[in-house]
Amino acid sequence: ASSIDFKKLNKTNIVDGFITWNPSGVLYSQYGVGSYETYVKADPLDPTSNYVKVPGGNIRNNIFSGQAIFLQNNSLTVAGSVTAEEDDKVVGTDLNASRGGTEERTGVTTPTLEVNLFAKTANDSSFLADGILMNFNNQYSNNIDNLDSKKINNGSENFSIKHNSGLLIVERRSTLQVNDTIFLSLTNTRIAPYRFEIDPSVLGNLPLTAYLKDKFLGTETSVSLTDVTNVNFSITSDAASRVADRFMIVFRPGGVGGPLPVNFVTITGEKNTDKTNTVKWSVANEINIIGYTIERSTNGNLFAAMGTTAATGNNSNSASYNFIDAAPAKATNYYRVKATSSNGQVQYSSIVKVAEGAVKPLFAVTPNPVENKTVRMNFENMEGDYVATLLSQQGATVYSTSLNVSSIREVKKLVLGSEVAAGVYELRLVSKEGKSFSQTVFIQ
Repeated sequence: ASSIDFKKLNKTNIVDGFITWNPSGVLYSQYGVGSYETYVKADPLDPTSNYVKVPGGNIRNNIFSGQAIFLQNNSLTVAGSVTAEEDDKVVGTDLNASRGGTEERTGVTTPTLEVNLFAKTANDSSFLADGILMNFNNQYSNNIDNLDSKKINNGSENFSIKHNSGLLIVERRSTLQVNDTIFLSLTNTRIAPYRFEIDPSVLGNLPLTAYLKDKFLGTETSVSLTDVTNVNFSITSDAASRVADRFMIVFRPGGVGGPLPVNFVTITGEKNTDKTNTVKWSVANEINIIGYTIERSTNGNLFAAMGTTAATGNNSNSASYNFIDAAPAKATNYYRVKATSSNGQVQYSSIVKVAEGAVKPLFAVTPNPVENKTVRMNFENMEGDYVATLLSQQGATVYSTSLNVSSIREVKKLVLGSEVAAGVYELRLVSKEGKSFSQTVFIQ
């Protein structure tokens, strides 16, 4: 019994890679479950290339004694086979089954796009939940073949590439062209925040621009072809946020791997004493920006434009901006800023939250004692529908009516009939949500 070097095996009609089960990896520490690990050649055209893990990039070439692996045959008509010979054994290695044995990743030399899915824990830290790998070369086929690896679903989040009716974790395809689209699939998510880490390698010479499209939010986020792009998003209770085909990456004509036209440095939001909100942001390397659109949301997902600001830098300078929301929603407000360049490229800032202030509702009867049997009720910060009831000291209802308060400050009058005798009463106000307010009133 011995470990074997997977690179040395004679493989026919199978994907040049393997899948193994890790019962104690990252997902075990987060969810208490194991996960599948996929290993493929870093460069499938190089017979000496190492096998690297997707996601993660760690190198692993050996299969340990007693360890089970999965192999894939993508042909429906031709059987696959693997032949192991004595010389394929690895001398001096552990004879027991092991889940370790990986080495640190090396530099990427093949045109590559890696997209890693990070999930957040309860203490707001992140962990790698899943990921995909794509290599681009005109020697690769755009059809599924033995250079591509199919996705085997885990018990937690599953992130993959959708190719016709199949799902892949690794795809090798020809060099990217204008109007190419990478269709992504994301399933088995939780109601939680997530992050995509989009990491390109050796793609900076392409005359393309890339965008991540989000069908749920209706947005496009610029993706750099030279640097890592991080995109935060959330899965909510809205079923549309959990559809498998929510995301895709599209490629359009553009500069040859040039820098993004602006870098968002900071964005902040604050509540003002006059009940307005101020959004401030600063940028660097502002080039050919037409202007900025300020967008607002009350749930952090669905945003709507609410104002614009012209760009002032535009010669690679830094600049700072602010925008006042004169009528924020009476809830927690979320803001982001969209930058639009002269060639139509769109970038988004991160999202900033301005929490709802503790606005105290006010309900008062003035004057009190009531004059001329007309109850004058003053409302402040109490918009909504109510039932107003006048109760005698014995608890009997002597008057009741429905009313609607539609503005921040409003006065409503109850004109009582002659049947309401002078005396002491309780005026009780109950909202349709069941919240109750009351005040003792004196009727002359």
